[in-house]
Amino acid sequence: MIGAREAMGRGLRALGARPSVTVAALVGGAGAGLCGRAAFAAAGRVAQFGEPASWAWALLLLVLGGTLAALLGAWALAGALVGAHGSSPRQVLGEAVRRGIAILSLQAIERVIYGTLLLAIVAPSLRGLAPGGAPLPSAAAVTLVAAPAILVVLLALPAFRVAIVETAAGVPSHFALGHGLARTLDHLPSLLSLWLTAIVFTAPLWGAAIALDRFRDAAPPLLVIPVSAAQGALGLAALLWGYSALHALVASEERG
Repeated sequence: MIGAREAMGRGLRALGARPSVTVAALVGGAGAGLCGRAAFAAAGRVAQFGEPASWAWALLLLVLGGTLAALLGAWALAGALVGAHGSSPRQVLGEAVRRGIAILSLQAIERVIYGTLLLAIVAPSLRGLAPGGAPLPSAAAVTLVAAPAILVVLLALPAFRVAIVETAAGVPSHFALGHGLARTLDHLPSLLSLWLTAIVFTAPLWGAAIALDRFRDAAPPLLVIPVSAAQGALGLAALLWGYSALHALVASEERG
């Protein structure tokens, strides 16, 4: 298996080999950023009415806008990986739509798992906050409850990342998730090393996206749209590079 730095280099070269597909994916990322920002702004305006019905409409807008943004992001991610590591440009659009939906389902399952684990950790403390409830658990008790959840997250994070890469490569998502867990158990140090390396290498991209978030809050209304689009494109660029490097790492393990 290749090292983390070499995987990052191969991933970047793979994205650069199909510039038209990569640029189209970044446009999709910009669209996802715009959808998310528009949903947040619309929900904020509706919630200002302060009525229960307005809060319900605001929540609905957030859900719909967030879902559309996530779908655009999944399609863009799948399209870039499909184009960079396999299919011809003519096949990219159809494969991206099909595999992007599968990727979105994996992401939904992952969030449900994390939400369930968080609830399991927080639930004992919530009981103690209720009037007449049990006393708050000690730090040792919280640590004892949180330790298994942290272990699950440590395995689930790389497993789902590998599953997303394999799903983008055409493997059915349920099989890809099994493969991701198996590879995580076999190569956890290599996957964690790549994850940390990717964070460092893509820091200019996600750092710029965070900096633009502060700029957007103080920007005039005409600049909010391009700034939100730039944030989405930068965030997706960081994800694309990391996932492309992971694809190179997994491919080298299969060949080795």
